[in-house]
Amino acid sequence: MNMHLPKLARALFGLAGLLCASLSHAAPVRDGHVVAELVARESAYVPGQPVTLGVHLTMDPHWHTYWRNSGDSGLATTIKWTLPKGFEAGPIAWPTPARLPLSTIMNYGYEGDVLLASPIRTAAVAGDKAQIKARVDWLVCSAEECIPGGADLALTLPVGQAVAMDQAQAALFAKAGAQLPQSAPKWQFTSQRLGDGSYRLSARPAAGQALPKDTYFFADDAGVTQSGAPQTATVENGALSVTLKPSQYAQGTPGALNGVWVAPGGGWGDGLSAAQVTTRIGAKAAGQILPPVASGTDLATLGGMLLTAFVGGMILNLMPCVFPVLSLKIMGFVQSAGDDRRKIALHGWIYVLGVLTSFWVLAGTLMGLRAAGAQLAWGFQLQSPIIVVLLCLLLLALAFSLLGIFEMGAGLVGAAGRVRNKGGVSGSFMSGVLATVLATPCTAPFMGTALAFALTQSTFIGFVVFTALALGMASPYLVLSLRPQWLAFLPKPGAWMDTLKQAMAFPLLGTIIWLLWVFGQQTGMNGLLQAMIAMLLLSIGLWTWGRWGTMFQEAPVRRRALGVLLASGAAALWFAYAGSLLLPPAAASDTSGEWQAYTPEKLAQMRSEGKPVFVDFSAAWCATCIVNKQMVLSKPDVTRAFREHGVVLMEADWTRRDAIITKILAAHGRSGVPLHILYAPGEGEPLLVRDLVSKEEIVSALARLPAASPKA
Repeated sequence: MNMHLPKLARALFGLAGLLCASLSHAAPVRDGHVVAELVARESAYVPGQPVTLGVHLTMDPHWHTYWRNSGDSGLATTIKWTLPKGFEAGPIAWPTPARLPLSTIMNYGYEGDVLLASPIRTAAVAGDKAQIKARVDWLVCSAEECIPGGADLALTLPVGQAVAMDQAQAALFAKAGAQLPQSAPKWQFTSQRLGDGSYRLSARPAAGQALPKDTYFFADDAGVTQSGAPQTATVENGALSVTLKPSQYAQGTPGALNGVWVAPGGGWGDGLSAAQVTTRIGAKAAGQILPPVASGTDLATLGGMLLTAFVGGMILNLMPCVFPVLSLKIMGFVQSAGDDRRKIALHGWIYVLGVLTSFWVLAGTLMGLRAAGAQLAWGFQLQSPIIVVLLCLLLLALAFSLLGIFEMGAGLVGAAGRVRNKGGVSGSFMSGVLATVLATPCTAPFMGTALAFALTQSTFIGFVVFTALALGMASPYLVLSLRPQWLAFLPKPGAWMDTLKQAMAFPLLGTIIWLLWVFGQQTGMNGLLQAMIAMLLLSIGLWTWGRWGTMFQEAPVRRRALGVLLASGAAALWFAYAGSLLLPPAAASDTSGEWQAYTPEKLAQMRSEGKPVFVDFSAAWCATCIVNKQMVLSKPDVTRAFREHGVVLMEADWTRRDAIITKILAAHGRSGVPLHILYAPGEGEPLLVRDLVSKEEIVSALARLPAASPKA
């Protein structure tokens, strides 16, 4: 009997070891196309000594999750730890990603499986084991669709006398460790910002080290380099250099260029294929007098863009967004028809100053936010519901003033008289400001190209292009103010001017209807109700002020009227703000079944199935988009041509801010909507890329589709 005790002891110890190992990892959890499991490299831990935990994700075939920089689309996996007191989780050790091209975009991520490991600092706990939990969220995609997923994972890690490795997980952690990028001590990495705005990343080896081939650089941070742009490699003076295009979303220059530089087959020496690169970006090339413009752009190209911007600004006056403000300027012409030429010219120059100032503020805001990493473009302010509803309230006040319900500044008659005596320049300036604000939803012909050019240049060049746009928009009014004899056809001032003044309120009310419709698209019917309540409250306050706030009323009456105005105005702002926070219910699909919601994955799926696709990039606040859809896209002969060629119709809605749509617009040289793209089946360049499109252009592009186009 005693001879069998050693065997029994060994069996008991083995059983105890298996029990400890079973505590160090929990059962995997499946959610959709991903199996998630929380695992530990150690089967036991000693308080105060670190351990390594990891989330192991296993994707179904043809599905992938994303790296920390997902590329042109996608979302990185996140891990939120719930740890015992005194424990602390370190950052995720991201394995080297793979390139995941999809149609015209490039993503970075993982197929098959990936282990996202983190070091964990430990501490003493009550009892003999530590309970560890992790909430993991991911986005898993195929070529056809993307599905968000997640899991709540947990494991129990026992306390031991010594750190014990879990042999069952050793191979998994060893594989993940081999996939981690490492420093390359035999190489010197440097980076430099070139004159055209791109980056040059260079690697200089130690003596005797061969230069790698077929390299690829993954930037750690989104918005630094263009994920889908080709990386041109050169060899000069014994160093390998690669040119990286800057991201179209970043106007500023980052201080450092960090990422993973991959050279397959151990190209960095000693079997190292993925080098972790951290370099401080050097200065631009010396000797430049003017700030650099984009790659391949010379002064002739810049001059052409400035002319394009000027013409686009002029045409912007014909867009429906600007008409209400132009109606106010018509009133200005009428009222100043009898004035001397110097006063009329002053009005013109002040109006130009108002437009210029507004364009400069917009340019500075766009470029500043872009430098901070935000993804914004032309018309961005109308993607914000609070700005839309505040514009409604502002235009309502202007319309009430034109209708005579109240007089702006009625309590400051003396000051108003002095302003009039000086030519009413403040009114001309504010008209220029308001015209610019209302013009931004529209992208006139020629204007889209100029805007895209401006928003991808240095700050100096961007401001120059925006200035050309502003001068183009203000030029018609300036010309008329400098040539007042062209106003001779207007009748002499008289009582009819008051009638015209009231009539000019109705274009403003029409604009309010449009803005309310936009607001309803952004916030749903409940948000629209809040906005209408806000307008009612403001109307009560303005009417009260107009009725009892004039200088002909006694001071106590005026004070009470002012109190009502302030109270109703504050309440209106509260309702407007509350409504802007609401979200619309999930949009119902097109009842005709013809238009689908755009996603890059759905586009890739349709093209891979051999179907041509037409994408309409638009927004509810874009009046040009609405007119174009009514006058072109919804015409029977156009819809019939789409059906005959089996074209899949998609709508990319940019009403609310959408980073993916912003990226696609920028990739096609646009900074705003509208944009129309016709994709042929399979890979290749689009057959049609236009901002404003005609029926003839659509039919002509459809005729170029492959003859063997499959059925839709």
